[in-house]
Amino acid sequence: MSFQIRIANSDAQFSCAADETVLDAALKAGIALPHSCRKGVCGNCAAAVVSGAHAVLPMASAEATPEGQTLLCQCQPREDLTIAPASWARTDPAARLRVTAKVFRNTEVAPDVNLLQLRLPP
Repeated sequence: MSFQIRIANSDAQFSCAADETVLDAALKAGIALPHSCRKGVCGNCAAAVVSGAHAVLPMASAEATPEGQTLLCQCQPREDLTIAPASWARTDPAARLRVTAKVFRNTEVAPDVNLLQLRLPP
């Protein structure tokens, strides 16, 4: 089953399957929303859900979720939704650049942060 996700105060909308997160569906549809970790930790994808029922995956961090908002990387629709993200933009999903790289160095800079240095092919 698929639901329509609409961005408040705009004509933008996209489809989202019931087992898909709103963030993943938006990115797939060419709607760029703020995000970073995609695991419910950073809070960058927080947005208000203006209308519609949704479920939140159990991985979402309460500390990362601002009052009255939902992490879109952990939000799955149960019906059509209207969301109000802090910002958004249309993108071309086909224009994404994919590069295969090897990890050159992995340095732990804090207990929960690693710095990866990648080696790109010539």
